[in-house]
Amino acid sequence: MQRNELPSAADRVHQLKDLAFALLNEVRGLEQDRLLLELSAAQDIYKLDIEKGIKLDDVVSQFEKNIIKHALIITGGNQARAARLLGVKANTLNYKVKIYNLT
Repeated sequence: MQRNELPSAADRVHQLKDLAFALLNEVRGLEQDRLLLELSAAQDIYKLDIEKGIKLDDVVSQFEKNIIKHALIITGGNQARAARLLGVKANTLNYKVKIYNLT
């Protein structure tokens, strides 16, 4: 390409595509950072007195429910993005949203 020559349409599309992927990766990273920050802060809230006895299934379910809620808040309710953020398939997240009645 010469000095005064403008980039071709294909070059502009390629540059735009590269920019879009870079922005998506940045957003994904920010979402993951925010989720990890919120979850680490939330752990202080849930002090369990194991010596008095707990039901592990109930505690695990509540923890999972809270993680899913946070992921949905961070992604503005977008289940596909929340699933990617949590590292699960969208169908799995959709199922859990339904069983935990998070809609």
